Amino acid sequence: MSLKIIKVFSVDYNKTGMFTNVTGFSSHEKFSERGTFTLSLGFQTDDTFLKIGTIINVEDFYGIVEKVTVNNDGYILNGYTLERMIYNRCHYKYYKYTCPKDFCEAYEENRRNSKVLISTDSSDLWEKPFSKPYEYDGGNFYNELMEICKAEGLGVKSRILQYGGEVGLAVGLSIYKGEDLSISTSEDCVFFSPDRKNMKDAEIKVDVANKKDVCFVRGKCIDGSYLIVRVGADESPSTREMFLDKTNEEQRQASETKDENSNVVYRTPEETLADYKIRLYNFGVDALNSSKIVESATMSVVATGYGEKYRLGDLVRCQDKKIGLDVVMTVKQYDIEIDRNGDNRYVRL
Repeated sequence: MSLKIIKVFSVDYNKTGMFTNVTGFSSHEKFSERGTFTLSLGFQTDDTFLKIGTIINVEDFYGIVEKVTVNNDGYILNGYTLERMIYNRCHYKYYKYTCPKDFCEAYEENRRNSKVLISTDSSDLWEKPFSKPYEYDGGNFYNELMEICKAEGLGVKSRILQYGGEVGLAVGLSIYKGEDLSISTSEDCVFFSPDRKNMKDAEIKVDVANKKDVCFVRGKCIDGSYLIVRVGADESPSTREMFLDKTNEEQRQASETKDENSNVVYRTPEETLADYKIRLYNFGVDALNSSKIVESATMSVVATGYGEKYRLGDLVRCQDKKIGLDVVMTVKQYDIEIDRNGDNRYVRL
């Protein structure tokens, strides 16, 4: 890609052009988060667009300039992807969002001449219920959108809307859901592996420090004696044990609840030893369930196919047969680094 092909739109969207004398460009487009960019220009450039609020367009990436810096080499423009533009829009009453439609309609009620429009990329997503309702009694639309997207696994794609061949009168933000392209039997499966020479900088970690197999739970009986309940797998040389002191959860004695006239209105029976063992056992089960093997994988891959076979938010498969790696990962970030020495693309999973 040539450094010259960077389109720009003026703050009022009435003028378009291209930045000239570009010396460098980098962008970091992220899923469920705002993206960022840096654009470097020499001094001999058109100053029409050297303004806060200018929109730039590089391939499918759109960003808005929020900072202009001058140094000995020229100008440096920094900014964010276009969803950041709704940071300036707020509401002052209660809203409850149960699906994307609720959010979009609440924003439209409070748009107040903003040139940013919000929709979904498909009719199926418009009324698809969230995993839970999101309630806000006054707030900022940008913060609410980012919170919902992170929680629901949604992304936001931006573009300039165009009407009748003219440059857009608005910015369009589209809420979307990534596709599952990780099914190995599917013809559309996308996967990365050393065999295909499209995986690099992979880091896989397995942390078993907090993983336990057996839990010994200590309780205290009514007579003052201690009781030990064992929870977990059979013993072996590799068994990982833990101890849980629950003597504060003593065996319950019989009790009476009386009214103001000292009349007994309720009697709590004494907890049997069998029931007390069950209660202690359940404490142990909860403790073992919370002691998990921590597995994580991060990697960057060759960006061949990005934008055609897969996009931000899609699920893809990563395999390395030599170490037995076979995981499903989300496409989280797309980076472009362009300077006079070349053009580099990276996808972060």
